[in-house]
Amino acid sequence: ESELLPYIVKNDTSPELTSIGRELSSQKNTSSESTSTRPQANDLVNISASKEKHYCVTVLAYIPGSMFKHASQTPEQLHKFGEYMGLMNKEMKQFSHPGLNDRRLHDWDLRDLLPLRKYLPEAVKDPYQCHTLETILNEFETNVSPLINSSTFSSGLIHCDCNSLNVVVIETDDNFQIAGVIDFTDCVVSPYVFELGIAMAHFMMGRDNPL
Repeated sequence: ESELLPYIVKNDTSPELTSIGRELSSQKNTSSESTSTRPQANDLVNISASKEKHYCVTVLAYIPGSMFKHASQTPEQLHKFGEYMGLMNKEMKQFSHPGLNDRRLHDWDLRDLLPLRKYLPEAVKDPYQCHTLETILNEFETNVSPLINSSTFSSGLIHCDCNSLNVVVIETDDNFQIAGVIDFTDCVVSPYVFELGIAMAHFMMGRDNPL
């Protein structure tokens, strides 16, 4: 029997939802309903907290393990993650949804990187850092943007946020495996090379010698 809990509700820690979560957890072993009538992973469930309040929650399948951020992140582990990411993108080619067509403008999509220029003066106070970012944006505009919609870059559905807090791993003294990737809420149809670039940028952060 697949695990149906925990029920996760984002951005709401109200007492009503906390109470509902406890109640649902207690029902895990006491429910007399058959598995086929109980909510399954990725189902949307409408829960009535009271006559006035209703909540829509998503049932998520639980993946055992810990975040990649807390693993050793050896070159071998990073290589294994790169292979996993490639296989993931290959599998995602089989997925389609009408809603993806409505995500043309999305802040996390590197196709829409250039409009971020307007935020630099307010968000980056250090003149040197601001100049560095402006130089990168100029290089992107000159050398990358013209190629995005050409045949140079193959495109498809990508996760778009493969950072170390979205990768679940299992690490022991003599074994390491990628258990899964979570948080697909920023998925977009974009060049595959962006998936690689985003992941590399995240895993380079905080390293004394990132290259």
